[in-house]
Amino acid sequence: MKFIRYIALVTILLTGCRENKSPVAINKNGSFQLLSPVTEVVAGHAITVKFRANVVDDVYLLLNNATGSTLVHPIVEGDTLSYTFPPSFKNKAGICSWNLVYNGLSHEEGQLNILPNNSYPVLETYLGPRSISAGNQDFSMLVIAPTDSYDNPLLDSTRIDYSFQFKAAIQSEFVHTKNLIGWERIFSPKESGQILVAASYDNVNSKEFVTKVYPSIPTDFRISFERNHKFADGNQQIAFITDIIKDEFGNVITDGTMVTFTIKSSENMILQTVGTTLNGIAKGKILHPNKEQRWNVTAYVIGAAQSNTLVVDFEKAIESFDIEISKDSTTVFVTNMKSFMQQLVPDGIPITMVISKPNGELIETKTTTTRLGKGSFSLTKDFLKKGSYKIRIESAGINKTENLEIE
Repeated sequence: MKFIRYIALVTILLTGCRENKSPVAINKNGSFQLLSPVTEVVAGHAITVKFRANVVDDVYLLLNNATGSTLVHPIVEGDTLSYTFPPSFKNKAGICSWNLVYNGLSHEEGQLNILPNNSYPVLETYLGPRSISAGNQDFSMLVIAPTDSYDNPLLDSTRIDYSFQFKAAIQSEFVHTKNLIGWERIFSPKESGQILVAASYDNVNSKEFVTKVYPSIPTDFRISFERNHKFADGNQQIAFITDIIKDEFGNVITDGTMVTFTIKSSENMILQTVGTTLNGIAKGKILHPNKEQRWNVTAYVIGAAQSNTLVVDFEKAIESFDIEISKDSTTVFVTNMKSFMQQLVPDGIPITMVISKPNGELIETKTTTTRLGKGSFSLTKDFLKKGSYKIRIESAGINKTENLEIE
């Protein structure tokens, strides 16, 4: 018989409280009277339900709340049964239902509304994103979740105060919680800088949160250039420099913004150099060409802004050179290569030699670079058969032709 009673108790424990309850069966041998009717209590406070009963054995209180169910054994004092809620039930805000069970049947039932405990509130506060763009369009969201010391959300419409500071201005506002949280959008100003945010409730304060306001998208800008001279010597550098790049609100764009300088030469070649901004200014450098050219230069902040187009002209640095052929026709020398001040040309200037037959049929193309103001090409008689050839030397935009005889 006792085994059957425990089976009935376990069945009630598993099924819990349902909205559509079957009729409660009443045992005529048990009589119970609720002595301490309680309908509302604050979380964390002691909760005891008492009954006067004519039986004391096998009488339990079944508790149900959002976290689960449990059976509570009574403390018996004469004909009085006292049931004390365990911490996991008395500390959890919300509806807690109870059923008095005797002989596996429910004899009394009721419910408590357990309210959050405001004595020691806690503020869970979040702010993000932590970086936004200036201009009154982007925003960070402040989210505040106030709870009591038992981690129960406070009631809806709880007032939460918050303040935010930007430069010299400090503003104080408030929000009311709804569905467990309070939230507010904090929009960016037109100036770059940082916004400090803090929240408070009932003398409990959050820590300080920071959102950085970065400049918005850069606007079009202008560029200029600096160089030591105008000659195409392939040795010196030319620097392209932006003016101070700003966004539409006058903020200097963020340091480290990449600027790409795109160069289109008069020979339809595309060259590029890049620079990153510091205090709004970017600088890109590139070597002079090694022959007379005109460059059209435009700078871009990719996908955002571009500059004016500069036209840069380079004049010849090398006016001429000499070609010498060894007596055995095995070596071709390119000599007397002087730059604009009659100095030796820099090492590394490309020299190209094209060998062809008198009828124009291409035989071979060779390349080399200058070293100490000259260059040379070696010829292999095993490759070049006996006969007449034409050689064309090109360097620094200058072309010269000589006849070559292989004996």
